[in-house]
Amino acid sequence: MYTRLVMVRRYATSTVTKSYPLRLQHLAKTPLYEALDNRYKSGTLQIVQSTNWNTKTTTSSSSEVLTETLNSTRSLPMTKFPRQEILEQVKLDPKVGQWRKFITGWFRIGIYLLKMYKSGIQDTFKVFWDTRNVKREFDIKNGSLAKLVREIEMSEVTIKLSPSSLSKKADVKAASIPLSINRKQLVELIRRDQIWKLPVFFSLVFIFEEISALIFTFFPRVCPYNCLTPGGYKKLSNIYIKDTTGINDNRGLCPLEFNKQGNIKYKPPYAIPIENIYSFLKCFPQSMISGWKLYIYKKLKLQKLLCDQLEKIYQYFLIDDWLLLQGILKTEDGAAKVVLSDKELVNCVMERKLYRKDEDLNEMVNDSLGKNILLKRLFLYWSLRYDETVSFNGEHTFSEKWGVDNISLLKYNAEIVITKDI
Repeated sequence: MYTRLVMVRRYATSTVTKSYPLRLQHLAKTPLYEALDNRYKSGTLQIVQSTNWNTKTTTSSSSEVLTETLNSTRSLPMTKFPRQEILEQVKLDPKVGQWRKFITGWFRIGIYLLKMYKSGIQDTFKVFWDTRNVKREFDIKNGSLAKLVREIEMSEVTIKLSPSSLSKKADVKAASIPLSINRKQLVELIRRDQIWKLPVFFSLVFIFEEISALIFTFFPRVCPYNCLTPGGYKKLSNIYIKDTTGINDNRGLCPLEFNKQGNIKYKPPYAIPIENIYSFLKCFPQSMISGWKLYIYKKLKLQKLLCDQLEKIYQYFLIDDWLLLQGILKTEDGAAKVVLSDKELVNCVMERKLYRKDEDLNEMVNDSLGKNILLKRLFLYWSLRYDETVSFNGEHTFSEKWGVDNISLLKYNAEIVITKDI
């Protein structure tokens, strides 16, 4: 009996797990979080459905006009597939006999899918064509992202040295220093490479027609991004979160680490093993490099080239976040309404891994409670990264706060997903 008792050890939860609610409460009280939350509650920031699709596959504009420079809905997939609406319309149609209703309903769903694919192919071509001039000026594959990051850093230094920065304002607002590119141009430069999926995609649609939707549901990476159904998008989001949040050392970018003070540890790109970088890059939804190149880099142990791709994603998030926050918190014409598409909200949450495996982001964004949860997670994410930075009425530049290319910021942060504690 004594032997059993001495082998019993007191179980203690890790300090990181215990501190989750405390850090969440701290983030929710930061000036940046409160400013974003106030914008949303006051109606200055709105999330709306960009288009309302009826069962005849025609679109009608939302009652709120989307902010042009912040949204690119034509390059993103739908958030709701109107299967029930189509079946209900057929059920109530007196011209369709009772014995034909089941077949007619599913036939119209197939026709809807084909028209959606047609619209997606056209939009993919438009994005590629419309961004050709922007690509000449900003070639994201050859250093343009790094130049834009330096542009942000220079604006931060300018703000920090300006006399007006000495007086603290009561409200958090973004300094009105425009970037040489707007957010719509940035994200379309990232998404324009979806055009290279069209040959395989078109061939599968031509051969299998309506049945091709099943193929794209199980193999979503074959499908252009804006042609994905909600089912295919959920499959893609599960693949992304599964391969980047595992506690196993050879999956994702390794678990997030904290120091004794509870702060996120600094991790440069070259401190991440090659296998982990490859695992992260191959699952990133909007990859800036083809999979076969990544595989060659891994096999030949070309760590520098893999780290370069990882740094590009880091830079993309920094620029994208900065442009979004500048748009939402801009000081000029502060009363102006900022309207974001539900598609952009879902895409921001997925790219930044602000969700759990098996969560249906499209279903959440179409529910008022779910939409508030997604927004809350995004606000917490922004507060963690950018609170107290000079661009948003703080004292430090982003690099001073986090260091240069801190890859820890790309790791899955489970505490931000635990929004029930706020």
